[in-house]
Amino acid sequence: MFKLPSLLVPALLLWNLSAGDAGLPAAAESVNRNLWSRFMSPDSVLYDYAGPAGEVVLPTPEECRRHIPNGLGWWTPVENGGFFTGMYLIAAADRYRQNPTAENREKVKRLAGGLYRLQDVGKTPGFIARGIGTDGECHYAASSNDQVFPWFLGLWSYWNTDIPTDAERAECAGRMARLAGELEKINWLIPGDMPDFTRGWWLGENFCSAVHLSSVTRIMYEVTKDEHWKELHYRYLNEPDRKGVRRRDRIAAGMDDLAPWSAWFNSNAQYAVRELYRLETDPALRELYRKSLRTNAEKAVPLLSLHRKYDTAATYAFTPDWHRMMPPWREQKNERDAQTLALEQIGVWDRACPAIAVEKASLKPAICAGYIIVLSEQPELIEQHWPQIEEVILRFNYDKLHYSAFFYVENVIYDRARNGEKTKKTPR
Repeated sequence: MFKLPSLLVPALLLWNLSAGDAGLPAAAESVNRNLWSRFMSPDSVLYDYAGPAGEVVLPTPEECRRHIPNGLGWWTPVENGGFFTGMYLIAAADRYRQNPTAENREKVKRLAGGLYRLQDVGKTPGFIARGIGTDGECHYAASSNDQVFPWFLGLWSYWNTDIPTDAERAECAGRMARLAGELEKINWLIPGDMPDFTRGWWLGENFCSAVHLSSVTRIMYEVTKDEHWKELHYRYLNEPDRKGVRRRDRIAAGMDDLAPWSAWFNSNAQYAVRELYRLETDPALRELYRKSLRTNAEKAVPLLSLHRKYDTAATYAFTPDWHRMMPPWREQKNERDAQTLALEQIGVWDRACPAIAVEKASLKPAICAGYIIVLSEQPELIEQHWPQIEEVILRFNYDKLHYSAFFYVENVIYDRARNGEKTKKTPR
């Protein structure tokens, strides 16, 4: 597996963080080193989990074709490649901005290339693969909102750096425009790479759907300057959904259900609301987004304490071999069959690999809650809860963790370092 040498503590990061945050640069370096040495695929797509030396068991072409262990790829190391790589690219771009070394630049480009690869391996227009198996091509049939939306956010972050050449920036915008155009054609459904494996819809009646649709159409206008996307953005934002609620009002009301199981994808939506806030010039809309950001951050606070579910003195059993979740297994004809099976398998998998289960229940929701707070544009709220967020980050030995969602530690640290002074100047 490819390894990049660890980097010296970034001077700019140290300058941006307060004296009380002295342990955070070292934590960021530990996270970065582990991600790139243990969890990164040859295509620069993050695996969900890996062993202490990078041990990973990938699905074969035959297993992907037969939906083994399930057609969603749930509980395998290639379950969330689009999701995790897209969101981690945001952190990598901020890391590069604060310390623009050749190594950090190359990491950003590699992650963007990984997202391109997830777009290229599928045969169905509008499909983004979750991850890639043993032959460098095979993948599971179903994608999801959770894969496609961070794919856009990651490439938007890459597009906003000074890294791509004019030609590379045009390619990035073109890939996003191609995907968005295909999704628009099929009424914003998220297609699978096989018939009947569609999973997700951006015209749904909930907070996340409203954010996904509104932010992607706005991003598309920013990267293409095509008036079609601007018109579509404001039309979707202001029109009622099928339940008669305007999407702008869905966003204003905040997250529908911020819970331990939903914090990870809700944190992505919080990032997108902040992008809408920063891009918007209309005072009424900006105030709407600001209120949403604060409401979401306040809802996130109780989740910070979940990191204590992890016993740092304990040794949790780990295996990279997801085959141990079977049986149960049976043939699946569609996405619904695959989900039903996957939900039966999770109990078996949690018993076989409790290390992943406990990390999912502790660090993941806690650090995502911290990210939601840091993204809030509310300086007094961020300062009030920063000691708790710091406690979450500094409590873990990242060399001993197995589930790569700890990448959010870098998102939190680099976002605060980059935006701390800007946030302090944001009007209440």
